[in-house]
Amino acid sequence: MLSGRGLLGEGPLPDRVHVPGHVAIEGDQLVWSWLHPDAPDPFQGRVDFQVVVAVASEIPLGVDTSDWTYEFIHHTRPHYNSPRGMLDAFVRVSDGRGILRFARRYGVLGTCTHGLPASHQPGCGLMPLTPRQWNPVYQEQWSHWLHYAQRASAMLRVAAALHQEKSGSREDWGTLHVGRGELSKLVLLFCQRPSLAQTYLAGLINDWLALANVQPRLSWGGPESTKPRFNLAGWGTFGILGVQLMAAVTRSQHVYICDGCGFPYIRERKPQAGRRNYCPACGEREANRQRQRKWRSQQQ
Repeated sequence: MLSGRGLLGEGPLPDRVHVPGHVAIEGDQLVWSWLHPDAPDPFQGRVDFQVVVAVASEIPLGVDTSDWTYEFIHHTRPHYNSPRGMLDAFVRVSDGRGILRFARRYGVLGTCTHGLPASHQPGCGLMPLTPRQWNPVYQEQWSHWLHYAQRASAMLRVAAALHQEKSGSREDWGTLHVGRGELSKLVLLFCQRPSLAQTYLAGLINDWLALANVQPRLSWGGPESTKPRFNLAGWGTFGILGVQLMAAVTRSQHVYICDGCGFPYIRERKPQAGRRNYCPACGEREANRQRQRKWRSQQQ
């Protein structure tokens, strides 16, 4: 379930993610809409905007629509993208710029006023910024994004520690153990009984999957393949992140913490004892620094 390139959470995952056509930052909010806000309403309110989105989103971005009838087709519209590398990018989200970059590539979390994915309970929807119309604009708070990015990163670090027969850091357990009793006693218990820590972490990931309403799905037929196919589907980007978390943790003996940036990453081989290890990005920078040191030494 892990790729040869070391991406987290590869496996029988959804093969594409739905990305809104318009994503922007306004203050401490991420605002987005399926079509560009300036796109005119060619139907004058007579057609459900969800039907329009379903049609428009199936049109690949590279298709020439210059001779199409509907004017909204010429504006930025939703599209599908591969979720490959999504979890790697998400655990590195730390500010508004990172949130915007992630959302434009992998879609939005779709959180509600409770700070949870809108799928967490029936009748709880997205937060509209504009009155409901054919192309409404929605908003999501940065704090919700940062909360889930920090939790995903902590889950991976704890899983890596547990697979190495360690208990995990107090800081990571503090990120995951929010308002559920005294942390020090919990960490002590996990040190004494690692199986409880494993069960606790599995429960957190199962909670993520439940919030996203992730369920197995069988597809058969269609233009892409005539063979039956199994995958897991849920609440958009948030659901795919949950599935990738599950896939990564089940094989997290390959997950290590980079000594450069401190983020979890996948290695093909176990690092040598006593030596520092780096993710691909930091490894290249460290190699450059070593080359520069060697060059300066030779010059001297």
